Amino acid sequence: MIREKTRKQLERENAELKNLLLEAEETLGAIRRGEVDAIVVGEAGGERLYTLESADITYRLLVEQMNEGACILDGRGMILFANRRLAEMTGVESEMMSGRAFSSLLANQTEEQCISWDTVGSGEESFVCEGLFRTATDRNLPVRLSGRRVMTADGFVTGVVVSDLSGSKEQERRILSSERLAVMGRLTATVAHELRNPLATVRGALFLVNDQIVDPNPLVSRAIGRADRNIERCNRIIDELLDYTREGLLAKETVRLGDWLADLCRCLAMPPTVRLRCSPCPEQPLVFIDSDKMRRCVINLIANSCEAITGHSMFTVDEQCRRTGEVSADAGLADGRAFIRIADNGPGIPPENREKIMEPLFSTKSFGIGLGLPTVRRIIELHGGRLDIADSPGGGVTALLRLPIHEDTGNETGGSNGQ
Repeated sequence: MIREKTRKQLERENAELKNLLLEAEETLGAIRRGEVDAIVVGEAGGERLYTLESADITYRLLVEQMNEGACILDGRGMILFANRRLAEMTGVESEMMSGRAFSSLLANQTEEQCISWDTVGSGEESFVCEGLFRTATDRNLPVRLSGRRVMTADGFVTGVVVSDLSGSKEQERRILSSERLAVMGRLTATVAHELRNPLATVRGALFLVNDQIVDPNPLVSRAIGRADRNIERCNRIIDELLDYTREGLLAKETVRLGDWLADLCRCLAMPPTVRLRCSPCPEQPLVFIDSDKMRRCVINLIANSCEAITGHSMFTVDEQCRRTGEVSADAGLADGRAFIRIADNGPGIPPENREKIMEPLFSTKSFGIGLGLPTVRRIIELHGGRLDIADSPGGGVTALLRLPIHEDTGNETGGSNGQ
């Protein structure tokens, strides 16, 4: 009985050895044919990766040509290798990436958004997370990190693939904005109709009351004037809502941007304590714009500057206001695009509001509903341009409108003024 059992064990072990030998022969054959570049071996301390020296060049070429960023980190979170795409994404020169702490690429973020070295080097076999990189140009770049931790002959390393999410995040923002606009548009059309009629009735009644006063009373006249101004303010709020939600149809024409801006500035009535300075534009770039909509954009930005300086609406005359300041407007060419720049020497933007000023319905004013800048940005984007708001070096705020040059004329400096 004992001999029979031993014989069965030997037969079983012999079969297992034959299977292992067959597997080894198949692996060696695949290596000889160039079908295998690396072998992962399971050991007591975890998986170990053995790479064939002949595969290094092939792998490096493959990783360098990836459209995603990629890097290898040691156990301390230091970058051992980073590909060309990761260097481009971060703005750090390729030769400066090796030996750099991976955590130095991460932006300071809120706890909910944070990617930290605790996540990346936590010892997990694999991970996927999202957050922000801080680029060399001080810009936050939304990214997704996908990685895996493996054992090599030199110890544990972490391979990380970095995906740029800025395009998808912008697409998500546009889709959400479009959905909100559709809902707001339907609501605004109803509200505007329901409000304009009673406002017109109230204004008509005020006119009749004022016309029937035989002996004008200063107190009554001032009260009627205040009521009329507030009716006008309500109408402007309705106009802002309609402008923001209206379909983006443009009636474009070719204009010489410098002359167009100068004509606009000459027609503006500024508060008595604010000076408007319009600088000449020697380049006179040609742009293809909707003059009426672009005029509203520039007037809105100039009005914002006046309100920041005086603390009152540009359209309200307040004799008690003593705060003075200056608003400058100029146009020109920079980096192959036309621009309009509106700058002021007001108090600037509080740090806590810098990320919110483009959000619809956000406002720090006691008047208005916070749709001015979002409407301006939407109009500029419909023109294929971009709006940037930043603090001025000497104090105040600078608004920069970037617009494409007329595609039929390139950098020409002649053409119709369109006024």
